[in-house]
Amino acid sequence: MKKKLSKPGDRIRDFIQDTMLIDDPVSGKMVPFHFRKPQNKYYDELVNDYGSEWWFNDVDEIDVKARKMGFTSMWLAVFASVMLLYKEPRRFLEISYKIDATKQHFRRMRGFLLSPLFKNTKLWNDKLFGVYFDVHTEGSEMVLKENKASFYCGTATSRTGERGGTVYGLLLSEAAHYPDTTIVTANEIIEASRSMIHVGSGIKVIETTANGFNHMRRRWIQATNGEISGRPRFFGWKDFYSPEEFEKIRLGFSDKTMIAQEFPETISEAFLTSGRPVFNSKILKQMEAMVSDIIFRGELVDDEREINFSASDKGELTIWKPPREGRRYMITADIAGGVRDENGLDPLKAANRCWSVGCVWDRSSWEVVAEIRLRCDPGAFGRKLATLGEYYKWALLAPESNNMGAATLEAIKGQGYPHVFRDKDIWPDKQGNLGFPTDERTKLLSLTSLRNAIDGMVYKENSLTAIDEMYEAVFNDAGKLTSTGWLDCVITRMIGLYLLKFFTLDETYRSKDAIDSPIMVTGGQHEHSFGSRFRKRRVA
Repeated sequence: MKKKLSKPGDRIRDFIQDTMLIDDPVSGKMVPFHFRKPQNKYYDELVNDYGSEWWFNDVDEIDVKARKMGFTSMWLAVFASVMLLYKEPRRFLEISYKIDATKQHFRRMRGFLLSPLFKNTKLWNDKLFGVYFDVHTEGSEMVLKENKASFYCGTATSRTGERGGTVYGLLLSEAAHYPDTTIVTANEIIEASRSMIHVGSGIKVIETTANGFNHMRRRWIQATNGEISGRPRFFGWKDFYSPEEFEKIRLGFSDKTMIAQEFPETISEAFLTSGRPVFNSKILKQMEAMVSDIIFRGELVDDEREINFSASDKGELTIWKPPREGRRYMITADIAGGVRDENGLDPLKAANRCWSVGCVWDRSSWEVVAEIRLRCDPGAFGRKLATLGEYYKWALLAPESNNMGAATLEAIKGQGYPHVFRDKDIWPDKQGNLGFPTDERTKLLSLTSLRNAIDGMVYKENSLTAIDEMYEAVFNDAGKLTSTGWLDCVITRMIGLYLLKFFTLDETYRSKDAIDSPIMVTGGQHEHSFGSRFRKRRVA
C-alpha cells in the first residue's frame, strides 16, 4: 500500500517516528518513537501557530503541564532532527533542573542522533562515538562530525545554568523547579539563557510542571497578560489520561494535596501550594490586582551631604509611593546572615535566609510604600536602612534583633540614627533593648496580626514578591510557619502589622509642619518621643 503523503508541517514528526528510537520506561528497551496523544496535540498546535516549517520561525513557548506528557523528549527529538536534516551547523542547548535528569536527557538525545543511521544499539559505544561525533563529552556535549551541529545539556543547580555564546534552540526543562542559589536566581538563569537566542529567530521553550506560587507563576501571568514574549500553553491530565487512569494516579498519592499540582485539570490547580496555606489565597488574588505601579527601582546613595537616586532595573530598592509631607513612616526589617558560601551545600538550603528585606510603611494608611531587598552583609544592610529611613522623613526603624539583627542594629547606631524601636516602647516591663525580638510568642502574635490584616484587607500591599511569598507560606505538620521558598518579606509584614496597631498616626490631626516636630508614637496608654531630626539633607 502506498504511503500517504505527509503535510509539509509533518516533516519533522515523520522523520522522528520513522527513524528514531527511544528508551521505553517499562521494558527498558529501545523502541520506535511513536508520538502519544499529548505530543501529537502539541505538535499540531505548533504547526498551526508558527507555520508549516515552524522550526525555522521565531518559536517562543511557555508551557505548563501535568506530569508524563513526554514534551521534553519531543523537543529533544525536534532538536536532533534539525541537526541531522540540515547542513547548517545549528547549536542547541537544554538546561535541566537536576543532574540525574541532565544525564538521562543527554543519553536520550544521543540515541536520537544515532538511531537514524545505527539501529543496532549494541554498536553504540565509545568507538562509534569517536567516529560519529567530533566532540563527545559524556553527560554534557555532542558535536556532529559531518556538519558541526551541536547539543549541550546543562544543569540549573550548577550555579550559572547557561553556557554562553549563541544558540539556535533552547529548552528549559522543568524550569519551575530551578533553585535560587546565592550565585544566581532561577529567573536569572532563564533570562540569561533566553538572551543566547537571536532576537526574532530561533526556538525558545520553557516547559514545566508547576511548583507552587514561585517565579514560574509570575512568568505565566506576565505571558498571559502580554507583558512578556512567549505563548502560554497549558496541558492538563485530561489531555492524555482517561478518568480511570487518573483515578489510579490519584490513589498512588499519599499526600493528596499534591495531586492538583502534579496532575492539574486546570491552570488554577497547577499553581496550588501543597500543605495548609497560611493566608487566604482568594484575598491574596484581590490584593495582587490592586498593587500600585512602581515609580522607582534602584538604590539610594548617601555621600554624607545628600541622598541621590541611582536607577537600575534590578535595583535593591523599589518605591511605589514617595515620602509625603505631614506623613510618618516605619521600616520593619528581616536580616539574613549575609552572603553564604554554598560549597558542598544543597543549593535549595544554601538559598534559605539569603535575603535581607526592609519594608517601608505609611503609618497613617497602613500601605507598603517601598521595599529594599538584597543580599549583603548585615552591617551594610543597617547603613542602607538608615539612609532609607532618613529619606522617608526619618522613619522609625524596627529591624528584628535576633541573630544577625544585632550587627544591623550596631550599624544603625553607628550612623547616629535617632529613631529606632525599643522593646519597652510597647512592652513596659522590658529592658529597652533595640529592635523587635522574634521568639515563639512574638511570632505567633505578629503572624496573627498579618493574617487578620489580610482577612480584613485593612492594609495595602504593593509588593508582588511579598504576595508570592504569602501564597507559598504553609503550616507544616507541627503547625509551624514554613515555605518552599522565602519568608523574608512575610516576616517584615508580620512585624509591621503587629507594631502598626501601636504606632498608627491619624493624619487628620496632624499639621503640615509636623515633619519638624518630635515623632510621637502612641501605644495605648504609653507614649514615647523619639526626638526631632538631628540634621537635614537635600534629597536630589
